[in-house]
Parts: sequence; structure tokens; C-alpha cells
Amino acid sequence: MPKFVYSVGILGRANVGKSTLFNALTRSTLALVDDQPGVTRDYLREFVPEEQGLDSFYLYDSAGFEPGMELDKSTDEPLSQAKIWAQSKRVVELSDYILFVVDASFGVHPYDKKLIDIVRRSDKPYTIVLNKMDSKQAENNKFDFFDLAPKHQLEICASHRRGLGNLRQHLNERFEELSLEAKPHTKVNIEEACKIAIVGRPNAGKSSITNRLLGDERSMVSEVAGTTRDSIKAKYKYDGKTYEILDTAGMRKRPKIKERVEIFSSIKAFENIKTADVILLVLDVNLGLCEQDQRILRFGAEAGKMLIILVNKWDLLEDKDSKTSSEWEKDVRAKLGRHAHFPMMFTSALTGKRIQDIKAKVAKLYEIALRRIPTAEVNRTLEAIIQRQTPALQKGVNKRAKFYYATQVREKPPTFVIKCNVEGLIQESYKRFLANEFRKVLQLGPVMPKLIFRDKKSSEAQH
Repeated sequence: MPKFVYSVGILGRANVGKSTLFNALTRSTLALVDDQPGVTRDYLREFVPEEQGLDSFYLYDSAGFEPGMELDKSTDEPLSQAKIWAQSKRVVELSDYILFVVDASFGVHPYDKKLIDIVRRSDKPYTIVLNKMDSKQAENNKFDFFDLAPKHQLEICASHRRGLGNLRQHLNERFEELSLEAKPHTKVNIEEACKIAIVGRPNAGKSSITNRLLGDERSMVSEVAGTTRDSIKAKYKYDGKTYEILDTAGMRKRPKIKERVEIFSSIKAFENIKTADVILLVLDVNLGLCEQDQRILRFGAEAGKMLIILVNKWDLLEDKDSKTSSEWEKDVRAKLGRHAHFPMMFTSALTGKRIQDIKAKVAKLYEIALRRIPTAEVNRTLEAIIQRQTPALQKGVNKRAKFYYATQVREKPPTFVIKCNVEGLIQESYKRFLANEFRKVLQLGPVMPKLIFRDKKSSEAQH
């Protein structure tokens, strides 16, 4: 009989510790945690692996509940309660089991009573999780929760990781009782997913592009800048291969960041750039390429990432003609300098224009990034480049850098070690020249290779 992996959803009112519990169980920092209520807006999903005989499962985090959210019909309003509640309701629909989290240090809140009624109406099995059980006040308050559900309660303190073992064991027992069949999780990672980080300034259309690519309202969308706070992870299939999208919070210049939550969001966005394979930099066509966009692009390029520039909201640009896109592209590339080789696409998340073409472009870049090039071809390339342009004579020492051989050592991006006499003799401009020539000769397209220079003493310098 096949082993199934169940989905568990975390529900509760705002600021009861849902995201802290999510991070503790997934051993991650995916969910933003702050004392300010309402930090979480989109739902998060992460896999919790097996541990000491305890079953694996998928875990969902949700936005904090407030009464009236499920009744609010003003879906056209920016950040309306209905939009936030739609994300939480989706968690209930996707989950096989519900962890209803309450704040034991506060006691029973009227919102708790409202939400437990909604959970019961969903007909999903659930457990009330008494969180913040680390004070005398919480011990006194815990008996009040028996009125909500006397038979389904657990005590934890997520911030101190207390009671998590009992919670995992409790879920294990509940899974055995479930008669439904959840979708099986493939435990053997035959194929590593290509990670895509969607980055850019607030309100450039990142979440709308994410939803279009996934074919689902996975990220919350609003005309209010800064709607996305957590980094949203979701996967899609293209041409038989798996791709994982990281939709990040909008990234502004530091002086303009005032809220502590936005600072954390921005930090996580830069962390996603480091872990991603492909970066989708989203520009708002009405605002053009700004200094912050260039900063993000340079950060990604220096981290050795493949990058695609998406000029979004193309449908909103007035008085377009057949030359508009080429003129716009020429102007942007002039500002990019040595990063002008990155591909550019003109898109509209609203109409779906060229959105699906992004998948093909990402797949092509990833295919190039995984290439392994024979050592003989690498050395022929190095020799041909040096013959065309030798490195400059180093002033003061009257020496010139000499190159002996090169070989590929890694992929994503293609990374080459070049053995030389003295690494310190190679000027930075010549290193950039070599990298760009390698890209052209080896037909790597927009994928810039990474060169590592090692001299006779095997000291290493990276470019």
C-alpha cells in the first residue's frame, strides 16, 4: 500500500505565534515573525521531513484571522480583509488536518470563538494548540480553552521549541486515523528543481507574474506597494522538469524602508537571490530602470546568477509603435554597462502577454548553465583568446601574466579554474574580458561564466 503524505494547515487569529510554529516545525526562517499583528498575508507551504520515525507532511502557514474577514465582499479594495481571508480559506481547503493555534498567555479571545466555528464548519479534523505556555498566567488560562474543544488540545511554546516532539507524535497518530488519501510525496530527489527568484521594486508586478506562471492566485496582489512580505515558494512543471518560484517582497533603497517588517522582507529577498539559479528582475515600464534596479542586478550578477529582465505593464504604455520596444531596450542597455548582455522581455501580467514565454527562456538559460564542456575545448578557447589579446605588462615588476591550462570544475554557472604563473599580475579588466570572451566563444549566450585563477602557490581569487 503506498505511503501518503498529508497536509497540515496552521490557523489562528493574528499574533498568536503561527509563523513561529511554522518556522520551528520546518526548521526554517521562511515565515516572517514580528510582534506587529498581520505580518503574514500570503500563505506559505513547506515540507516537513521524517524524523525519528515520525511521518513527513506538508505544512501551511496562514494570515491571522479577524471577524468579518469571511464576510467582507470588498475584493476590489487594496489589502481588503476578503483578499487576506481568501488566502487563509485556501489553507483550510488544501489541508487534511488543522492546527488551530491560540495564545494561552492571553486566554480565550472572542476571535478564537469565531474562528473555531469556521474550522468546525469545514469538517476538517483539528487540534487546538495552546501556544506560549511559558508563564504562570498561561497555566491559569489553559483551562478556559476547554470550552472550545475539551478533547483536542496540546500545549507548546513554539518560540522555545517546547512540546514540538509531542505535537509531531500527536500528528503521527492523527494521520493513522485519517481515511482520506493525500497526494503522495516523492522522496527520491532524482531531479533538483531550478530555483527562480522574482525580484524588483514594490508594486512592479512580481506577484501577478508569479500567479500567471503558476496558473493560481498563489501570491496576494494589490495596487498597494509592499503587499508581499514573506517569500512565497511554489513549484511548476515545464517540459517535464521542475521549477521552484520564490516570489519576494519589493526591494527599496534603505533610506525609504521604515517598517521593521519591511527590513526583514528585504533581507530575505536578497537571501533568495543568493540561493536562486535564475533571477527574474521585474521593472515597471512607467518608472524605467532606477538605481535600486541596477543595484539588484549587480548583486545578482556578482553572485554568478543567470538573470532575465522583465519589463512589465507593457500594456499600460501609451503611444507605442513598432520601434518602442527596441528604443526602450537600447536605452536600458546603455545604463547597464558590462551587464548589458542579460536578456530582456516585455510583458504584461494583467493580459498575460509573453508570460508563458518566460518559462521557455528560463528553461533555456538553465540548460546552458548545466553544460559540461570538455577540457580540450576549454583550453583551445583559452589559447585562442590569449592569442587575440595578451594581458598587459604589469608596471613596476615588468612581468606579464602567463596562463598554462584551464578546466571546468562546476556548473550553475559554468565555472572554470585557470592555472597561471602569478594571479596578482592579472588586471581586473582583463579578468572581465576573459569571462566575456569565454561566454561568447563557448556559446553560453547570456550566461556569464565564473573564472577562478590559481597561481603556482595555489592561492585562489574569484571573478
